[in-house]
Parts: sequence; structure tokens; C-alpha cells
Amino acid sequence: MESTYSYKNIEIEPGVKKDFLHYDHPNSKKSSLQTLQEAGYQRHPHSQELFSLFIDYFEGTLEQKLIPLAEDILNQSYGEWFNIANQRQGDILTVFENPNLIWNEKKELYLPKEDSLTFAGKHEFDIKGIPSQQWVDIERFPEDFVRYFYTRKFKDLPEQIRKGTKEFSKAQVYLQQEGEIWPVGRGGYNSRFDLGSLSYYYRISRGVRVAKISTPNKNQFFKLHPLIFSASTKK
Repeated sequence: MESTYSYKNIEIEPGVKKDFLHYDHPNSKKSSLQTLQEAGYQRHPHSQELFSLFIDYFEGTLEQKLIPLAEDILNQSYGEWFNIANQRQGDILTVFENPNLIWNEKKELYLPKEDSLTFAGKHEFDIKGIPSQQWVDIERFPEDFVRYFYTRKFKDLPEQIRKGTKEFSKAQVYLQQEGEIWPVGRGGYNSRFDLGSLSYYYRISRGVRVAKISTPNKNQFFKLHPLIFSASTKK
């Protein structure tokens, strides 16, 4: 599965993040989603957006101006929510993008905010033979799963993600118990590359928004598109 998200297409909320919030919550002060939207961002990041940032950082191809952002996320924050939720049903894992989940205090579960689940995108993966409710190395997951979440095949990921570092453990995945829909987040205290849809009620809040694209002025436009200019001036 090809990557459809990239840090290059968005603006990522900067700064060190250490306040833990619910994915969404009826009390806006406890809601990550509402907090980031009040700050002018649109949603949580997709896993591909952050892992593409990390990959370029580890491989030395990241723009200089983005290096402090990558280092803050990797070294100073403990892992944020993604705009993704997982649900396992038998051997099939369904991934929902931008799900309308909100914390239910009474049931201590994330449930659809409205009467039914809504989402922007949906993907299914065959995870036969992979257990739930325990940490599993990502190389045990099928290739399409790894490429979807991490943007590349396992063998093509940087060594820091595949094998870990002195500070952080290698990438693993935790799947929630059968049937439950649970938001997915990244990392933890001693890991930065894990994916977890386990019973974490709280995670870091970090928002993203569509990157602003500067519009060239008239002279710049004609320099970029001389054929359009010449055609428009023909009698």
C-alpha cells in the first residue's frame, strides 16, 4: 500500500508536549482534539506523517529548519495520538481514519460521538497469527500493514526504528482486545516508534493542519508559465 500522507503536506504543531489528554472528551479541557482545534489546528497527525518525518531525520535528508521539531518530538515528548482507530475482528484488523470517537466516562470506553461511527477512510489488514493484548515486533506484521503505518517495508526502515537505539526500544505494535474500537497512538516513556491501540486513556496532544501554499504574484506566474503568457498575448 502506497503512502498517501507526508509531513511535507502539513504544518505540525511545534513545541515540547507533556500534557496527557483523552483523544476526545465531553470536557474540552480533557480533550486532545478540542485543544488542538482551539489552537488553530485541524486534527491529530496520521502515523505516516510523523514516521516520514522521522525517516528523513534519521537518513539526514530533513530540511534544517525542521530538525528541531523532529528532535523535540523524538526526545522530549512521550508520544501523541494519531487520527486513527483500530478494531480487530478475528483475523482482520480494520483501521479507521479520522474516527468520531469520544471518551465515555461511564463505560470507560471510546465510543462514536454520534449514533454511529463515521470516518474519512477505512483500510483492512489480514493479521492472522498475530496475538492481541501484547507487544509484537513489527516485522511479524504483513508488509501492507507496515507500509501503511510506517510508510515503507520493514527492511527499508531506518535501523533506529527496526532495531531501536540506546535510549529507545525497537518498533512494536499492541492490538486492543477483540471487537473494541480504540484510538491509536505512538510511543511511550522508553519507546518512540511503537504503535498502540491499548487501553491508554491519555496521550500527548499534537495537532496538524494543511500547509499553506504561497501563490506567486503575476510576474512570478508568467516566469513559471511562459507558454500561457505568450498564448494569451497572441492576436
